[in-house]
Amino acid sequence: MPVSKAGYFPILDLLRLIASLCVVLAHSTVFFRCAAGTIEISPFVLRAGYYGVIFFYTLSGFLITYLLLKEKKAIGTIAPGAFYKRRALRIWPLYYLIVLLSFFVFPYLLPMPDAGPMDRWKSALLLYLLFLPNVAAFRIYLPTCFHTYTIGYEEQFYLVWPFLLRRVGKRLMVLLGVLFFLPPVLEAAHLLILSHGLPFPAKVTGGIRAVLTFINYSNVPAFIAGAVGAVLYIERKKMLISVMGNRWLTGLLLVGILYLMYAGRPGSWGYVNLLSIVYALLILNLIGWDPALSRAGKVMVAGGRISYGIYIYHPAVLIFVSFLMARAPAMPAAVAYLLYLFLSLVMIFLVSAISYYYFERFFLRKKERFRPVMSRE
Repeated sequence: MPVSKAGYFPILDLLRLIASLCVVLAHSTVFFRCAAGTIEISPFVLRAGYYGVIFFYTLSGFLITYLLLKEKKAIGTIAPGAFYKRRALRIWPLYYLIVLLSFFVFPYLLPMPDAGPMDRWKSALLLYLLFLPNVAAFRIYLPTCFHTYTIGYEEQFYLVWPFLLRRVGKRLMVLLGVLFFLPPVLEAAHLLILSHGLPFPAKVTGGIRAVLTFINYSNVPAFIAGAVGAVLYIERKKMLISVMGNRWLTGLLLVGILYLMYAGRPGSWGYVNLLSIVYALLILNLIGWDPALSRAGKVMVAGGRISYGIYIYHPAVLIFVSFLMARAPAMPAAVAYLLYLFLSLVMIFLVSAISYYYFERFFLRKKERFRPVMSRE
């Protein structure tokens, strides 16, 4: 039953757009090919996709936890079934579309690297259809849908999170603390195993390492940092309210993020924990700001609404434009890259906008049937 329209924050659309463009920028360097050869790319650009993905995880943790806790507060419980239907209507249509295109259409239209023998294709397709792209990524590399492994981790988070939030009571922050610090503890154990080994058979040791690697790649602390931010926002602690929207704090957080990007080592122990904390603080600091008050803000918010399409379609578009650029007249490599990036962005936005307004919205309108707490997420 609808109880409120709370839950839509325009600033989150703007932040989604920035994060998705970071991923596009990083992947543009992977697929860039031209007659002039390659160019030297800054490590910051190469790692931009990593920062964008961690931000997406943090944002998902914040928004999903916020909506579920508001639902629990409003109607006394959380309805996992309705939640799963809403998530499926938002995620599945575009996900399955890109998977089917990647297996049955793109290999005949786009230059694709060898992804191994057909038996691997069959097993990987089954994993993709079962919504296990993060497992399928270990089987084959299909560049037009490989990036959906991140969506797999998000869906697995969505699978368990409503049940945990529904059952936990006043010990919610204790649970969040355990989940936030447990992955780095397991990561330390993984590093210990790599350096010293285990007194078990090779298959057992390999299985333990595989599980620990999976947990490490899932970046659970990012989801949990966002969830903690949602709890703090709902409780509206006085200290939090006093700093929300503070420009000096915004600037300080942005400087902190840039420092972590330039001086930090992605993948190092505890890095995701620290980065996601700063991300969560930035979300809390900006949550009350309405970027649509300015013309540029309105454009970026509109771009954020199609950010899922930007994320899904961008590898296929980058490969296609790169294929064309490789046959373009000779030009300086830097000029070719800028032209390639410009053409790719134009096409990505065009394809994503068409997808959103003529495909995705058909399913999004059906979400209203299953929305206890009204929002536009």
